Amino acid sequence: RRLPRMTVDARYRALPDGNHAGGDALLALHDYRCLWGTNVAVFCGKILMKMASLQWLYESTGSSMVLGGLGVIQLVTQVPSILFGGVLADEYDRRWLVASMQAVAAVVCSIVGVLAFFEELLPWHVYLSVGCLTVSGRLESSARNSLTPQVVPPHLVQRATSTNVVTDNVGEIL
Repeated sequence: RRLPRMTVDARYRALPDGNHAGGDALLALHDYRCLWGTNVAVFCGKILMKMASLQWLYESTGSSMVLGGLGVIQLVTQVPSILFGGVLADEYDRRWLVASMQAVAAVVCSIVGVLAFFEELLPWHVYLSVGCLTVSGRLESSARNSLTPQVVPPHLVQRATSTNVVTDNVGEIL
């Protein structure tokens, strides 16, 4: 089901202080703050799940080959996801796609958490969850990145895109 496309509201074209180039201009936009906040939250969740999966697999199997299997799973699922992510972001409402993929990721993480709590988690569960999280993450990322021009005025798109890239890169380093 297609929903109407979002457009930049005219009230964002001129900020109250008239400053279009200030560093706080982006954070003055409520929609961008929400988008950036979800970007940070999703990134933190991905890192925690990745670290927990690697740690659990190594502790439960002691095999570096099993850990290498995660890389294979990510590669096999990532390439098609990247290709289809852009198409889906163009065809469907991006807000709906982002919300749906985040819901899928939350369900997958919850299932893994329940299986781990009851000590029923097996390596194939982790492989399957990593595959699902990779697909949902790539689809969500494509839609989220293409939302930026819809929530900021045209003169701030470059700054917003740069801020998103810097946020992702700083998170990778930390």
